Amino acid sequence: MEEVTAFARGVAPRTDADPEELFDLFQQAFGIADDAMVSVAGGHRREPGQGDPESDRRASLVRGALLGRLSADELHSGFMALGLDPLSRYQAFRAREPDASDIDDIDSALELDPSSSERTGLAAALESELAGFSTQTPPRGALPLIAIGPAVLPGELHGSYRTAGRVLAAAESFGLVGVHDLTSAGLHAAVIEDVELGEALAELLIAPVAELPSGPEILASVREWLAAGMRVEPAAERLFVHPNTVRYRLRRYEELTGAELAETEDAFRVWWVLQRELALPAASPEEAGPAAD
Repeated sequence: MEEVTAFARGVAPRTDADPEELFDLFQQAFGIADDAMVSVAGGHRREPGQGDPESDRRASLVRGALLGRLSADELHSGFMALGLDPLSRYQAFRAREPDASDIDDIDSALELDPSSSERTGLAAALESELAGFSTQTPPRGALPLIAIGPAVLPGELHGSYRTAGRVLAAAESFGLVGVHDLTSAGLHAAVIEDVELGEALAELLIAPVAELPSGPEILASVREWLAAGMRVEPAAERLFVHPNTVRYRLRRYEELTGAELAETEDAFRVWWVLQRELALPAASPEEAGPAAD
């Protein structure tokens, strides 16, 4: 603008320009500059994914439904406006937001919009997560890990969302991949959430062994034996030791802890506490709580 106005002032005396015409030129130039500045400023303030009314409505509906912030009437009208059946049952799902977060690509991967006439669900970014809901279970392979809650009516999606959070925290702690719900990851969730039980079992079934020089090898043998279906030979193959070595370590574990591994209840308690020990480096019980919310 400075260059234009300086040039106009310089040539005006030599061309006998009408002062009113010069003023009109300046006014038009400033108007163009104002429009440009509004556009530039708006683009500077707009974050990726914002500015599209359709995307904004979808994100608001997902956030409001999953966090329980919408009334029944708001949910009904919102679902209808976006082509969703307000009387169907939906599963909330949660996953870590992928690097490429193009919502159309995510919709396609999760099969949320298989046809132009009927949408099956919605997805949106919520902080560091990709969250949403759908009438069908997300396909395996769409994302490395997807946690889902139970199928509920739209007004109950906040509860399904919280359950999916418990599943996601447990699945990440134990390095699970694929699509998981409470039936596949719920026991893992209980392992990391029941802090008092975990500490009591660790004091009884881990501490007497861990303090010995050979403690890590004994615990590893018990863990592999359980993972191998309580069979010695496969466990020995996994550990690259002789089967008799595994048998000796199992007997030694029983002597140190008083557990009877042949008893189902004792074997389950040992499995529980060993799983907890595996999860602790990935996420402590205190860290697991907020993710479940």
